[in-house]
Amino acid sequence: MPPAPDHTTPDSLTAAEAHEVHVLCDRLHDGLLSADESARLNEWLGQRPAARSYYLRFVALHRDLLASDGKRRFGEAELLRDLVASDGAPNDTCEASASMLALLNPETPASVRASRRVVGVWQLAAAVLLAMTLSLFWVNGSPDENTVATAPEPTPAPAESVAREVTLSHVSPGVVWRSALETHHTGATLDAGRSIGIAAGEVELTYSSGTKIMLVGPAEFLVEPAGGKLARGGLVASVTEAGHGFTIETPNGKVVDLGTEFGVAVDDFGVSEVNVFKGKVEAFPGGGVSQRGKIELNRGDGLQWSDRDLVKLSADLHRFTSAVLGRDLPHSGAGDGRSLVDRFREGALDTRKWRALGDATTSPVGLRLGSGNSDGRAYLLSASEFDPALGAVTVSCDLRFESPQLVGPASFSILTRSVDERGVAAAPWGDVLASCTRCSFESDPDSAGGLLRTGVKLESNREVNSISWSGFSPPVPGVWYRVRVRDDGVNVTFTVSPRDAPADGETVTFRSLFRGKANHVAVEGPSTGAVLVDRVEISQEPATAPIATYGDLISLVLSEPRLRRQETLLLDRLAPPDAELIVRDGFDDGAINQSRWATLEAATAVEGGVRLGRPNEDGHIDTWKQRPYLLTRRALDPRDGALTILGRIRFADNFLSGYGASFAVMTRADRQRGQGPGWEHSVLQRGVRMNFWPAAVNLEHTLEVHEKPTVNSVSLLATHGVEVDPNARSYVFRVEDDGRRVALTVVDPLRPGEAMTVASDSAYESHEGAVAFESCWGSPVLLDDVRIYQSRPATPPLPADSDRGER
Repeated sequence: MPPAPDHTTPDSLTAAEAHEVHVLCDRLHDGLLSADESARLNEWLGQRPAARSYYLRFVALHRDLLASDGKRRFGEAELLRDLVASDGAPNDTCEASASMLALLNPETPASVRASRRVVGVWQLAAAVLLAMTLSLFWVNGSPDENTVATAPEPTPAPAESVAREVTLSHVSPGVVWRSALETHHTGATLDAGRSIGIAAGEVELTYSSGTKIMLVGPAEFLVEPAGGKLARGGLVASVTEAGHGFTIETPNGKVVDLGTEFGVAVDDFGVSEVNVFKGKVEAFPGGGVSQRGKIELNRGDGLQWSDRDLVKLSADLHRFTSAVLGRDLPHSGAGDGRSLVDRFREGALDTRKWRALGDATTSPVGLRLGSGNSDGRAYLLSASEFDPALGAVTVSCDLRFESPQLVGPASFSILTRSVDERGVAAAPWGDVLASCTRCSFESDPDSAGGLLRTGVKLESNREVNSISWSGFSPPVPGVWYRVRVRDDGVNVTFTVSPRDAPADGETVTFRSLFRGKANHVAVEGPSTGAVLVDRVEISQEPATAPIATYGDLISLVLSEPRLRRQETLLLDRLAPPDAELIVRDGFDDGAINQSRWATLEAATAVEGGVRLGRPNEDGHIDTWKQRPYLLTRRALDPRDGALTILGRIRFADNFLSGYGASFAVMTRADRQRGQGPGWEHSVLQRGVRMNFWPAAVNLEHTLEVHEKPTVNSVSLLATHGVEVDPNARSYVFRVEDDGRRVALTVVDPLRPGEAMTVASDSAYESHEGAVAFESCWGSPVLLDDVRIYQSRPATPPLPADSDRGER
């Protein structure tokens, strides 16, 4: 799937509408579209110009996956694209479109053939574009079959390595799949021909030969028996001797292994790159440079190519890990975590910090870039360089479009990886800096709306190669905006928001493999008019420790600190979006906060958490012994707003031995022990209890909900039996209680797509009480990162006086 903007609305679609169209396009691309979904997509295309525009952008981005001959034939569809833009065409054009579709690929998947039945040139055009993409790349083969005429065929992989299934040997806890319809877990298998897409995080694939690849998100990858096709993103491969000949294809070339460790990356601007960390590979760059043949690369070599360029580089493993690992890697101490802040209130520009190109004037309210008389862009450039390869660079500032009535298109840009001189490209790019990555906030004369544009300028005499997102509110003169760019050397995030309403911001992301010719940071004014800039801040994260091998990478991915961070990200996703956080405790102080918590029996602060219970001689839980608790001192009432309780637990090694281990959360609980002849005397005497009992799989009681309405009774309301990975001792949990219905959800962070949930109505009449965390003697549980949220109803209930009196 091509890159899509984060939290943006293409054209005039609402966010929900854009999401629906995106999912339908995604399923069509994967050949998963049902008849009902096909009809729904046709309805969108027939009725909404914005949906047609989005669909065409989706398909057009996939054309980068075409072979050279395919790109020529793809150009024959440009007339159809123009007709789509105008929403009209003569009937003979429709007939020609249908004929072209049938000619291109008689074995087009059913989901694409269904599009042929759509009446209207825009649907036929979209189907033609997609059919071309699928037939010329995903079906017919590698993109260099026609362009590398002199290259010998690579040695095929040994037969034993060509298996139809590939195993997902690791799925990071914080992985974000490209679509809500796509989830996979550790241990799952993927058939050859299956595509996999991640927006963030990492997944490791293991082939039958023992060869492994680590996909680093955002990434799009098509699995093949002895390799695969990387449409976007980055991967690192460790190839065994049995996997010799392992091949990774990109939209404009391929890489064949000769027994090695290597990385391949593809960005959003038609650039592919290979880096060799061990051994050697053969690279077959495709594209517009004539007669490109085989290029052999050894350890330490890198190669980057596009349709126009071929550049030799030095290998750098950090370029394949920065997307997700950058903030988690141990610091080497080489970087100083530099920062630069200026509000431009002290008269002349500080030349130790800055250099100006064009009209840049300090004032009591900030720096003014441009003037009403200027016909070129003005720049403020950092005197020092900030190389994102040495640590991610973040640039932020406040800006205000000054002119009461804007003259020409309003625009403001932040540049990274930039040189400090103008280029010599033809208009309208002649006054832009010679090379850079560029993020712009602009007015769109065609739609009278706002536009976010991201791009890269590779050479002094070239235009800016850009991607744009429309459908925003236009820049308003006199309104202060906050603009932020983060660049880690490959991935760039761009956010614009009103300064006084940051929640109304929009964020887009893109990938660029361009290695800056210099690394200045610059802010750019409009080509006409002026902007005020205030509070410019540049910061650089410290340099990270070196990574030299695939083993280094996998060690970092699986390291305990990183897994903990991924679990924290998972908890963030489980949190309710519209509730108040009323309790949070990570227990990092080495002691339990007695003003916040009460304890019963063995609840002890250890290892950055609270250990509930202790081991015993039996080696499994004792359900009759009075259980240890950590309880809130504050009484909480779900009638005042639904409660959501989150946290992280880690079981002891014996959590599946005998009766195993048990962890429970009670809501509306009192602080006294129960009574009775059974185990009800070992728990609190009243409350609603939600229990996770991993060893009770065969009993179908892995998850349980109980009510304890009286001192000596307990009622089982619901159970749910689920499989538990015997090697997984860490989990995150969520408990929900709105006073009428309760639910418990438990998630193995290594299988985030397989949440385990049990829920039940509750008639328990008592509403106010403590939140209590419970374990058992014999198999301790370590509790950490507890969060309690309470929602606030829009219209608070008005309880009767009698109810208030009972409370």
